[in-house]
Amino acid sequence: MPPLRQRAQALLDEGKSVPEVSREIGVAGDTLRKVIGAGRLHAFRRQWER
Repeated sequence: MPPLRQRAQALLDEGKSVPEVSREIGVAGDTLRKVIGAGRLHAFRRQWER
């Protein structure tokens, strides 16, 4: 796995959101969502508290 993708996955594993990760690694949020949608990265969906 390329280093940038490894860093993104590590941040997602820490529970950071897609916008937070995209800002930190310098990639557009839409690009990051496409990579997640293609199955190259895995993100957890946050549960909204009510």
